[in-house]
Amino acid sequence: MRFAIYFTPAHDAPLSSAARSWIGRDAFHGKPVDVAPSATLSAVQIEDLSSFPRHYGFHGTLKAPFYLKEDNPDRLRNAVRDFSDGITPFKTAPLQLTPLMNGHRHLTLMPEDRSEALQKLADDCVRFFEPFRAPLTEDDIQRRKPNQLTERQRGYLQMWGYPYVFEDFRFHLTLSRALEDEEVKAAHDAAQNHFKAQLGQPLLVDGSALFRQDDRQSDFVVDTYCAFEGATINTPKMLEM
Repeated sequence: MRFAIYFTPAHDAPLSSAARSWIGRDAFHGKPVDVAPSATLSAVQIEDLSSFPRHYGFHGTLKAPFYLKEDNPDRLRNAVRDFSDGITPFKTAPLQLTPLMNGHRHLTLMPEDRSEALQKLADDCVRFFEPFRAPLTEDDIQRRKPNQLTERQRGYLQMWGYPYVFEDFRFHLTLSRALEDEEVKAAHDAAQNHFKAQLGQPLLVDGSALFRQDDRQSDFVVDTYCAFEGATINTPKMLEM
């Protein structure tokens, strides 16, 4: 199994509902969902565009997928609950559609401006859960195409298992697979219509989720969801294994 710590809206949030009918899957229940066609793209075309996020579930990465160093998922689940204690919900800048370039062009939902609270949440999450992560294999490293990364990103990949952390972290909610240039406008127009109620509105960050992948061919599902209900954003200490 692999695990990841993601932000995903609560199951009953309007953004979750809109995302499910865009990517065609409910990661909370592990079930397919009918994709809604747009005025310009059919449901089949949107299913093709959203194949990548369908596999991972609608999410923003906080701690990228990892294998457990020790076979103790319950300890990880408890740690997710401990990490979430004391964090109060917060809002980001309004959401916008953005093509994110990390070697490939993916359509994403992203806050218009960086959020210090969101950056801190991600930084703390990377450090806090690091003791659970098994070292990357050479195959894992090569999948990240290290020759296309900066020197700092290669260092982060070796140290933290993911190249886009800390200074290189850009929070985003992925909506598409890698797009060809000629696909970008059609995907953007369809997503703009589909998410019109959410665009221009702040993102409420009110929980985190432990996602689980039972094997490399399986889709990710929500294993444990923890709502934020605390008074302050603490800086949790890195756990000792």
